[in-house]
Amino acid sequence: MDQTLIDRIYECAFAPEFWPGVLEELAKIAEARGGAFLTANGDGGVLRWTCSRALHDDVASYIEQDWLHR
Repeated sequence: MDQTLIDRIYECAFAPEFWPGVLEELAKIAEARGGAFLTANGDGGVLRWTCSRALHDDVASYIEQDWLHR
């Protein structure tokens, strides 16, 4: 992984709106369709999420339809 990408990951700690672009870049490295982060509470409810643009509609549906509990 190059230093620029590592720097961008650290930057996301202060500017989380940059995560979708970083997740897209990581997905390219992994030859994946996209990437996503979900945070959940102890009850399994999703508190926050972000993902690459390619997965946005799928992840939004996943959250809206409560698939985390299924």
